[in-house]
Amino acid sequence: MAKEIIALEQRFNLKTPLKKIIITKTNSFDNNVRVVGPALALKYLEIRNCRIESIEISSANLVSFTYAGDWIRLFLWNVPRLAEVSLACDSRASTVAVFSTLHFCHSQLEVLTLKTSLIHKENYTFPGLEILKHLEVKIATDEDCCLLQLASFIKASPELQKLVLELTGAVRPEHEIGIKEAANCSRNSLRVVEVRAYCGRPGDLKLIMYLIKNAVKLEKIVVHPKEVRAVDFARRQLKRLSP
Repeated sequence: MAKEIIALEQRFNLKTPLKKIIITKTNSFDNNVRVVGPALALKYLEIRNCRIESIEISSANLVSFTYAGDWIRLFLWNVPRLAEVSLACDSRASTVAVFSTLHFCHSQLEVLTLKTSLIHKENYTFPGLEILKHLEVKIATDEDCCLLQLASFIKASPELQKLVLELTGAVRPEHEIGIKEAANCSRNSLRVVEVRAYCGRPGDLKLIMYLIKNAVKLEKIVVHPKEVRAVDFARRQLKRLSP
């Protein structure tokens, strides 16, 4: 990839090195993509829907990375300025795999977007996301560990200011799921919560109740029902939570 970047710079006779690259739906690269080089000026890299097996990134100036496609092997190292990561994968991935990928940069991230259904391992301790301010995550609320997964993210992110939840899963009675309770984790920083695809599943409601209880300075919750016909139901259900 470093060679391709240099070639683009030369082809278009650029006066300054490329700082932003967006790659979509291409087979022009090898299965293993490498973005490696101490002299790279690249700051923004976006790779979407490409047929590749792995990506390796070592770029001291990179501040934002976005990937969308199948779950692949992703190696991020020597990325001291990387502050924003977005991963959107069609297949499911475990929280262990995701945070192993982010091993060298999780403590410096300010924005993290995980648009993939995560498989949560109950006894897994999330690494510290010490300065994370904005988190977008997809949670399957028809699984018994959905509340534990949310609590793990909240506990790992002491400076979180905005949380966006995308809810997925089948509509099932609570007795069929057996949602596990999570320990409280009070947070003063969280101000705004946005909930997408709300449809009144028991897990949907439990996640919102947990946030209301633990985000002690919460200013706003914005709820987007999954379907128009669910708007009135969601309004009645959430109204019962109002003091």
